[in-house]
Amino acid sequence: MQQVRALWCIIIIVSMLSTISVGDCLAEENRLTVQKLKALLGDRMKEGKLVAKKEGKIVTVDLSSLRVTVIGEFGPDSKFWGLSTPNWSPDGSRILCSYRGQAFVLKTDGSPPEKILKGTKLHSPFWWKDPKSGEICIVYKNADAKHWYKKGKSPGATYLWRPSTGRAHKILDFPCDGTMSADGTHIGEAYGGCLIADIPNQKYHVLYRGRQSCNSSMSPDNTYRIMHLYLPHTHFGIRDKNDRELWKISNPVGTLEWQVPNWSTDPDFCTATAKVGEREYKLAIIRIHDSQVVVLKGLGGNWKRSHLWLN
Repeated sequence: MQQVRALWCIIIIVSMLSTISVGDCLAEENRLTVQKLKALLGDRMKEGKLVAKKEGKIVTVDLSSLRVTVIGEFGPDSKFWGLSTPNWSPDGSRILCSYRGQAFVLKTDGSPPEKILKGTKLHSPFWWKDPKSGEICIVYKNADAKHWYKKGKSPGATYLWRPSTGRAHKILDFPCDGTMSADGTHIGEAYGGCLIADIPNQKYHVLYRGRQSCNSSMSPDNTYRIMHLYLPHTHFGIRDKNDRELWKISNPVGTLEWQVPNWSTDPDFCTATAKVGEREYKLAIIRIHDSQVVVLKGLGGNWKRSHLWLN
């Protein structure tokens, strides 16, 4: 009996030590990550905001502490029809996403997600601030999947909704979700192919020699550059509407691939996820001009789409 008790004591002690060891390692990993983020973002880290999609939830990450807060819970996720990329509003006060054809606005004050544009089936919405009026509008597509441009009939269109009128008008005859330039004249798209659409002239600049790419976003300025993921997913890059490749980055050492790169509100920063295990992805923040990368390895769970707001 005494031998059995002694054995149980040993098992309990080893278990406690293992727990403490894992906890200490994660705390040290996060401490080092915060230091790296400070070096990467400088003083802007204090007001920086990171939102991401994680296992059917929309969560925010405090960059100074790496504390994770769930601000919205949705049902089971699925490709195209599921939870879209969450996007910060231009003023950093609200977050926009879609789930199963419905748009939602979320805040960080604990209030539940609010349905907007009720009665409108839409997908992958994002904010756009009109530089002339200052009005914060919403751009969305009405098709629930990705398609090749000029391969068969266009499956849908792209719309811009203005809160001042409560109405949406069509801006393109093709569904795009790769965000828009600051002046509202160019929008991106990548899945079957990569393109930048010139909205006023209704002209499509087909890029990357028409080859398949995915996960696009436009630079948040008026340089008309698009960021997209290459196949295979060991690189993502930036090119202009004349199809010149301007920048390219490989996945970090110790990771397997990139997923879902997304430009931040600052043209020198973006986010992505880096694959670190068979089915596990971690958030990463990248400074574009010198290709510096910080992977948030200490955050548990499987992370997907994200967006970084910088003032």
